[in-house]
Amino acid sequence: MDFKNEFKKYVIDDFIKCYQDCKTPNPCIECNKYIKFDLLYKKAKELKCDYIATGHYAKIAYSDKYDEYVLKKSNENKKDQTYFLYGIKKEILPQILFPLAEFNDKSEIRKIAMENGIIVAEKKDSQEVCFIPDNNYGKFLENSIGKNITRTEILY
Repeated sequence: MDFKNEFKKYVIDDFIKCYQDCKTPNPCIECNKYIKFDLLYKKAKELKCDYIATGHYAKIAYSDKYDEYVLKKSNENKKDQTYFLYGIKKEILPQILFPLAEFNDKSEIRKIAMENGIIVAEKKDSQEVCFIPDNNYGKFLENSIGKNITRTEILY
């Protein structure tokens, strides 16, 4: 599946526009909302898949109180990612799996990965924006907007 154009439109262009409008962007929220849990979900349905699964630290559970499925925090308190997932449409929650939901610590996941020879088992945790690999927002925005932007301007 090739979602490059959509990723540029909904994630990268939104990121740039937010900075131009003096807003704080959160590209992970936009990616989850438009790419993973909209376009990818729709493609999965076309392929007759019953579920989609991601490695987010979150849970989906049925709530008797609300009489519907809801998004909840995972057991891994330090890595909770529900904040990045709030844009998921409620009606697709029953078709999403979060296999990491019941783990208490990321070290458990790394151990399982090592035992199974998965090469990223010891990969450093990523906290950066995926499309800015060197984490140099100023350079990225300067190249994207065509202005000389300093780190100070990004922070204020």
